[in-house]
Amino acid sequence: MRTIMIAACVATLLPITAGCSEKKADGSVAEQSAKPSGSLARQLGKSARHSRVARALDETGLGGIFAGKDSYTLLAPDDRSLAGLEAAGGQARLDAAGSRAALAALLRDHILPGTVTPKDIGAAIDKAGDGKVAMRTMGEGEIVFSRRDGAIIATTGDGAVARLGADPITSGASAVIPIEGVLKKV
Repeated sequence: MRTIMIAACVATLLPITAGCSEKKADGSVAEQSAKPSGSLARQLGKSARHSRVARALDETGLGGIFAGKDSYTLLAPDDRSLAGLEAAGGQARLDAAGSRAALAALLRDHILPGTVTPKDIGAAIDKAGDGKVAMRTMGEGEIVFSRRDGAIIATTGDGAVARLGADPITSGASAVIPIEGVLKKV
């Protein structure tokens, strides 16, 4: 399998624009920002499906990296997936203060360097000869992206699988891609 560093080719795959326009009823054009205001952790906290990962980012202090000028992408597990990990006796017990190190390690395995979107990843998969694209995480693991039944799937070395959502959340230089699943086997 050929490893392609998505972060290095994002600029050629899909330029991310800072804003877009909307035509008003009177025919004039109103500029709108494509990026919601506020930190990514705060935006996740408002989501009905991602409050646990938002709380985990806050608890571990990792939420702060998304507020800086460097860019990262968080593959954010939904609350149902994190609850399933907890019920299975996994490392991430989000409410236990003693598990901060394990929780931070789990989150780092869900953070990619650079800002990428599902569209960027899909374009890289399409360009790859074998239909697979690998990317390193902040936790020094590797995630392999591929397509299955029309969806983009992320797979880790331990066999954990998660399906990527289509609509990323962006703020500043970083992004969050919602995922269904946790990128860690229990």
